[in-house]
Amino acid sequence: MAELEDLKRERQSKFLILKGFIKGIKSCALVIEEFDEKLWAVSVDKVSVMADGRMMFRFKAGTEIEG
Repeated sequence: MAELEDLKRERQSKFLILKGFIKGIKSCALVIEEFDEKLWAVSVDKVSVMADGRMMFRFKAGTEIEG
């Protein structure tokens, strides 16, 4: 039963994160012309800088891209 409660809390947390992300996207112009701190905060989980200078972006939804 505790496992189900933990899973429920985790999914609710992810829902709130995604809800904030969608709200941030909807409030932005279609083309982002400058850095938006709020959009960054609701979408990016972590940025890792590799030894060779490459950067790996991990988003809160779990997607990773190299930039």
